[in-house]
Amino acid sequence: MRLPAFLRNRRTRKKIIIALIIIVIIIGIRVFGAGRYINFEEIRRNRESLRALVSKRYFLFVTGYMLTYLLTAAFAVPLVSEPLTLAGGLMFGALPGAIYTNIGATAGASMAFLFSRYLLGGWIQQRFQFRLVSLNREIERNGYRYLLSLRLTPLVSFTLVDLLAGITKIPLKTFIWTTSVGILPASLIYSYAGSRLRYIDSAMDIFSQRMLIALALLALLPVLPVIYRKVTGRTKPIT
Repeated sequence: MRLPAFLRNRRTRKKIIIALIIIVIIIGIRVFGAGRYINFEEIRRNRESLRALVSKRYFLFVTGYMLTYLLTAAFAVPLVSEPLTLAGGLMFGALPGAIYTNIGATAGASMAFLFSRYLLGGWIQQRFQFRLVSLNREIERNGYRYLLSLRLTPLVSFTLVDLLAGITKIPLKTFIWTTSVGILPASLIYSYAGSRLRYIDSAMDIFSQRMLIALALLALLPVLPVIYRKVTGRTKPIT
C-alpha cells in the first residue's frame, strides 16, 4: 500500500509520531485525573504528613517536585499549577518553594514551546511567510515585552502562551527569561500562601481585589513603551 504524499517525507512522519505521543500522554493524564490528587483540599488535609516526609528526604522531594511541575507544564495538565505551587510553599517554605516552582515551570514551558516550534512553527512560518512579515517584525522589536506582560498576567493561559510563542520567531533564550521573570510574582504569592496554609480557608483567599489590580498594573508596565509609541506615532523604539 502506497503512503499518501505528505507521509512519504521522513521528517513529516517523525513529527506526526511525536505529536501522537504527546496527545496520548495528555489524554492519559486527563483520564487518570491528576487534579483528584493535586488540589487545594488534599494538600491542606495532608499538610503535616507532607512536611514530615520532606524533612526526612528533602532533596528527593525537591527533585520530584520540580520534575512534577515540569511535566504538568509541558503537557498542559489542567488545574494543578496553583495547588502545586501551594504545595511547594507548604513543603519547602515561601522563598525556596517559589524558586523550585520557577525552575520546574520554566523548564516545562520551554519544553512545550519547543514542541510547538518543532511540530508547527516551521510549517506555519513557511506557509504564511508573507502574511507574517509584519508580525515577525513586531515580535523582533517588542516580543520580549509582550511575553513578559502575558506572563505577569495570572489570568492568561500558561499553556496557550507557550504554544503561540512557539510558532513565532522569538528566540528560545528570550522565551526562557521572560517566563522565569514573569511568573515570579504569582509564584511568590502562591508559595507564601502555601507556607501559611493553616490560615487559609479557600483557594479564593489567596488573591484579593487589590492584589489582582496590582498584578494587572505590573503586567501593563512592559508594554507601556509600545502603547506610547503607537499612540504618539513615534517610530523609534523606546528602551
